[in-house]
Amino acid sequence: MLKHIVMWKVKNDSNESQFKQDLMEFREKLEALKDTIPEIMELEVGIDINRSDKAFDILLYTVFKDAAALDSYQKHPEHVKVKDFITGLAYDRAVVDYLI
Repeated sequence: MLKHIVMWKVKNDSNESQFKQDLMEFREKLEALKDTIPEIMELEVGIDINRSDKAFDILLYTVFKDAAALDSYQKHPEHVKVKDFITGLAYDRAVVDYLI
């Protein structure tokens, strides 16, 4: 199995209400992928409560059968749509993929 973890820092233009709304929409779009992309075995989305300068704002934790399943997920049209949405909100990203 392969675990794929991604973390993002989301733009916050001093409007806390909009920032929270963006995070909720971000989470909803990520969570919807579980129902549309069969390669996803597990999916969890977390929104940071720490709010330190070093913390990322949102995290995606996913599990796939293997690297081929991850590749298929990344090319899936629904994933591409969410990725395009994320590109407009996020300004930093970190990724870890590892086999278990």
